[in-house]
Parts: sequence; C-alpha cells; structure tokens
Amino acid sequence: MKFAIVGLLGAFVDYSIYTILTRLASVDYLLARAVSVMLAIFNNFVWNKNWTFERRQSEKTATEYFRFLMVSLLSMGVNLAVMFVIIEYTPAEILFGSYEDVFAMSVSILAAFFLNFYLNKRWTFS
Repeated sequence: MKFAIVGLLGAFVDYSIYTILTRLASVDYLLARAVSVMLAIFNNFVWNKNWTFERRQSEKTATEYFRFLMVSLLSMGVNLAVMFVIIEYTPAEILFGSYEDVFAMSVSILAAFFLNFYLNKRWTFS
C-alpha cells in the first residue's frame, strides 16, 4: 500500500511538471515527459527509501540509489515507448482531443507500475 501511495505522489509530480512544461512552456511532449519522469524518480526514491521500505540510515544509500535509478530508467523507457506509440500510432486524439497526451501518460504509468514494484522490492531495497 505504501508503494502505491508513493507512486501516486510521484504521478502527481510527474503530471504537474509535464503539464507545466507542455502547456505553459511549449516543450515537446517526449522531452517534457523525460524531465518530469526524472524529477518523479528522485521524489519516489526519497519516499520509498525512507517510508515504504524503511531504510533510513544505510551505508548502502549510493548502491540503492544507483539500483533505483537503473530500475527507473528502465521504467522511463517503458513509459516513453508506450506514450509515443499511443500518441503517434493510435486514434487516441479522436477520443481524447487535446488530452491525448495525458491519456497516453496515464496508460504508460500503469504499464510500468508493477515492473517498478517488483524490481525495487527484489533488487533495489533487498
């Protein structure tokens, strides 16, 4: 449950940064998504380490962050690929109009959620 709550907080960070970059600063959707995901990664690492997996004081912090970053980069690849395919190769724009990218982002977050949990539980914070 904690992992899901942290994931929701990370999604909030992700959506907020993405929306600011794409709607207010007119940044390309893939670049904006890469930036928003990286900021969400840092947010999620801090919360998962200290709250979800309760590993506050650890001499392994650098190793854990490296592993978390590797898992997150894999997840970002999944996120960006799913988002790109939905936006470029599906009729999502017909269904969602100017919110096509937000729909694609939501699907991409769900696509990577379980992979993130499994790898972080079994490898990053094991």
